[in-house]
Amino acid sequence: MLGKPRQRVFEGFAREHHSIKYISLSARLAEGETEKGWLVTNPHHVTSLVRTIFVHRIKTAKKGGTMSQKIAIVYHSETGNTRAMADMVRQGCMEIKGVEVKCMPVADIDQAYIEQSKAIIFGSPVYAGTCSWQIKKYFDIDAKNIGGKIGGVFVSQNSPGGGGCFAEMVVIASMLVHGMLAYSGGANNKPYVHFGAVATESREKDHNKEFCLQLGRNIASKVVELFGT
Repeated sequence: MLGKPRQRVFEGFAREHHSIKYISLSARLAEGETEKGWLVTNPHHVTSLVRTIFVHRIKTAKKGGTMSQKIAIVYHSETGNTRAMADMVRQGCMEIKGVEVKCMPVADIDQAYIEQSKAIIFGSPVYAGTCSWQIKKYFDIDAKNIGGKIGGVFVSQNSPGGGGCFAEMVVIASMLVHGMLAYSGGANNKPYVHFGAVATESREKDHNKEFCLQLGRNIASKVVELFGT
């Protein structure tokens, strides 16, 4: 639960920047709002996100205009299935006004874009019931400055029961270790994506595409809700 001292810090910071609207958001995130698709383990990560939100709002207001929020989609693909999913997730993101989205293979990271992004969505094939070693290597060795960002995940598996959900939890665990805030949208909108989008068998099947589109919509909507345009 959120202690009173930390609550006062959040409220004081919000009032200092005339952003009373985000006091309740700060409290909800700090308590770990899992029922709406959030998974938060460390209050310090929440503090970082909330501070980023406030600072961004102030800078945008001073500029007197609007700006698109960046979302990065990082994926590994051998057969093209996960790459196709990445493009479907991108399409879902682009349905939400006020975002800019870039897909990039994990072997060719655009670090500058990553650092400017408010959210990173990771995509992986399922190998032996978990994510690919290329995605795991990114988290273990190559990831830089991803803490405090919203994180999402999608995976491609060969068949039902092929380990998709477990693979997603491995990626979610890695995101949390880096201080990211894992988000999917959960079961708030249909189709339900739960931990993230999972595609099975053929990437051309309509139900696979709809899960990917919904994940993109959910994360882009949350980015715009938190950071504005």
